[in-house]
Amino acid sequence: MISIATARGIALMAVVALIFGAGWVTNGWRLSAQVERQQKQYAEALASAQAEAAKAARKNDAQARQIEAQHAKQVQDREVETRVITRDVIRYVANPESECVADPEWVRLYNASNGLSGASKAAGKPADGAE
Repeated sequence: MISIATARGIALMAVVALIFGAGWVTNGWRLSAQVERQQKQYAEALASAQAEAAKAARKNDAQARQIEAQHAKQVQDREVETRVITRDVIRYVANPESECVADPEWVRLYNASNGLSGASKAAGKPADGAE
């Protein structure tokens, strides 16, 4: 038969094993609760970061649209300036290749109206006398 000392030793070992097991299970519960808290904090931080990122993205999109509108206006203004600059320019001839000869009858009438009756003989002729 088993002696009382042996029975006490076995009982003591069983109690120690039960206490160890209970501590092990309790520690598992504590660690599980800690992991769940950390996961909850991580999920909250992630949701907050995503909300901030979405807010920043909306702000950046608004700024990008504003910049694009400014750029489009600048391009349009530049095109308007280009159109104004490239319009036809009056060009003066510095040295004409041929002389302009007025109609002799018109020159006679013009000279007569201005009291220049003696100049009517040379009217309509080039300066060098050639025709």
